[in-house]
Formats: sequence, structure tokens, C-alpha cells
Amino acid sequence: SEPTAADANAVRERARRALVRAGDHAAALAAGASAQRYYEQALQLTNDDLDRAVLHERAGDMAYLQLSQQEARHHLDEAAELYRQRSDVNGGARAAAQLARIDRSDGLIDSAIQRLEEAFALVEHRAADGPDGARALATVAAESGRMLSLKGDERLDATALARLDLALRLAERYSIHEVIAEALTTK
Repeated sequence: SEPTAADANAVRERARRALVRAGDHAAALAAGASAQRYYEQALQLTNDDLDRAVLHERAGDMAYLQLSQQEARHHLDEAAELYRQRSDVNGGARAAAQLARIDRSDGLIDSAIQRLEEAFALVEHRAADGPDGARALATVAAESGRMLSLKGDERLDATALARLDLALRLAERYSIHEVIAEALTTK
């Protein structure tokens, strides 16, 4: 029998899931360039905006680890926009935190701080939303504390420490190890 559109969509979805699993596996093995390529290939197989946002975020994270700032910025900008369109505050906050790291790497500390202040205002009361909200707030608070510390303005030190303390409390409560490491390193 002839393949139907439903058959084609099922095959496409299986291929997308296989590529995402391959990307996750490559990322776990610290093979960032391979992981990025798998995520980018999976992007070609989905039309769902949330899936696209997540895949752009993952590809951006992998590009950042490979020091491909331009590619990372492209993917994370796309993720941030897709999250914004879907009113996904937590996803947008994660993308903003990663974009702030790129800003910092590019010497744009003020831009990074502004980006993080906007994200912090959006997620400041999200910890009560459970693990996803707590993760978003902890990530933004830790990165915000780091950027405010790097600014070197003594007037911002108290805010930086308060953000780092908040990040540590949430990260310890929800076992968010990468935030614990980042916050302790900054503090």
C-alpha cells in the first residue's frame, strides 16, 4: 500500500525524536559540536513552536560551549522569541541568562545586566510555581549576581549578594547543581 501523509508524519516524528536523543547523548559525552548538529537537524523536522524553542535553546547552549558566540546568539535569540510568543516565562528566562553570558563574553556587561534585570522582574515570584519556576529564578538570580559583581560598582554589591543567596537557597532546595557551582564560584 502507498504511504499516507500520516505515515510520513509518524516517520518524521520518530526521526526528530532520534535526533534529539542523539543530541542529548552527544551533549552528555561533551561532544558539543555533534550535539549542536543533531539539534539543528531536529529543528528541520518540527513545526511545533515549543519544540523549536527548546531545540534552539539546546543548540545555542552547545554553540556557546564551542565558543561559537554568533551561532549561540542566533539560536538563543530564536529560542527567546519563541518562548516570548508562547508566554513561556521560564524558558525565556533561561534563554536570557545564556544570552547574558554571551553579552559578558563580548564585553557587554551593561547589556547583560539589563537583560538579566528584565528577566529577573519576570521570574522573581516564580519559585512558588514548582521546580521549573524555581530553576528559572535560580538561574537568573545566579547569573544576575555574577554580572552585578563583575560590574565592580560597590553600590550593587548588596544586590549581587542577595541574588546569589537566593540562587543558592533555590538551587540547594531543588538540587540544581550547576547553579550551586556558579553561585559559589561568584560568591
